[in-house]
Amino acid sequence: MNKFDWTDFQCVVCVARTGSLSAAARELGVNHSTVLRRVSAFEQTTKVQLFFRDSTGYRLSQHGRALLQDIDGFESAMKGLQLRFNDYDTQLEGVLCVTTTHGLFNSRLKGSLFQFARTFPGIKLDLQISDDIKNLAHLESDVAIRPTEEIPDGFFGAHIGKVVFHVYAHKDLARILNEKDAFKEKYWIGYSGPLSSGLLGQLLTNKISEAQQTLKVSSIDAAFEAAKDGVGIALLPEHLVRGNSQLVRISKGDPILERPIHIIARKELQTSRRINTFINFMAKNAK
Repeated sequence: MNKFDWTDFQCVVCVARTGSLSAAARELGVNHSTVLRRVSAFEQTTKVQLFFRDSTGYRLSQHGRALLQDIDGFESAMKGLQLRFNDYDTQLEGVLCVTTTHGLFNSRLKGSLFQFARTFPGIKLDLQISDDIKNLAHLESDVAIRPTEEIPDGFFGAHIGKVVFHVYAHKDLARILNEKDAFKEKYWIGYSGPLSSGLLGQLLTNKISEAQQTLKVSSIDAAFEAAKDGVGIALLPEHLVRGNSQLVRISKGDPILERPIHIIARKELQTSRRINTFINFMAKNAK
């Protein structure tokens, strides 16, 4: 069968069930001539005469009965498909809760997130900005953007870059430090709270002692501000420091720590158009 217009087919099914153009037109909310034109177009396209026209109305021909033997099934399938399309479209509306860290939001993501909000005004972003690593395990939001080694089991998503950590200090403090081994220096800024039990905190715990830490903070942003103020040395992500004239890198060679950044959501949401649209947009624009 040649390609045909599904709107024409809808008219054909409705005429077959009601038995007249007028009844089909009333049910479809169009005029009589529109139904006639669409039925004729369908017959011309398929090269099959579906109806006999007589004084009692439109009766299916032998070919019409063969093709449309399950009229109720056709209509049910078409209505179900329409509902699925409608539901698919409405998924570009509503609230979308997204969690990420302060550092990623401020230095890498806010431009893309704000661009998404302007591009898809029907989706209301609820941004949960937190360095609490427990949020990722429980995923209290619809989507998480976090440094993770891989996409966890039970989730789907995309890789959107990486975060690399080096040791930084205020330029005045850097002049008196031993750049060969910064981890032997004192005046370190350590991490407390949830960060202390994460990969970043554990790395510092293995590298420096409590006696070397002049200050502890519970967020990377706070460590950045303290280092910028000359309080001490800090292990910071490169993207957060980039462009700052007060801080200089004092660790040499490869990054002290390097982690991929993933945007993830639970697999149960894999069919959500709203979430897939967001993930694809951020994967394209946030790198």
